[in-house]
Amino acid sequence: MFESIIVEYLDNTLKDFKDELYAILQRYNDKVNVHASARKKVKKLLDNFNSSFSSVEMRKFVYELEYHEEMRVNVTSAYTVEVIKDQRENQERINQLRRNTSENQFLYYLPVFHVQKGPKTT
Repeated sequence: MFESIIVEYLDNTLKDFKDELYAILQRYNDKVNVHASARKKVKKLLDNFNSSFSSVEMRKFVYELEYHEEMRVNVTSAYTVEVIKDQRENQERINQLRRNTSENQFLYYLPVFHVQKGPKTT
């Protein structure tokens, strides 16, 4: 269940990252006051942009992202289990308090029978 969500999230994140980075490099390349050597480096990056994302460093970066996302999901799952456990305990306490309150109200409304003393006979 979580794996498909994580994979989809990472795919979308990497696609967004690539798109944003490409746009930034393109805007930088389109600037007028850019040094010639910087423009050449940006042009080289833009020309080899897609192949740059299949490098060893990029795979390592993706692996680290996946690892950290998996750890975050595990921590979230563990936290969720604790919250559910606490919620159940709290619900038990609430139910117990309601039962006690109902019993007390029931006892409050019970009729009280008084024993009447008859006339004294001597």
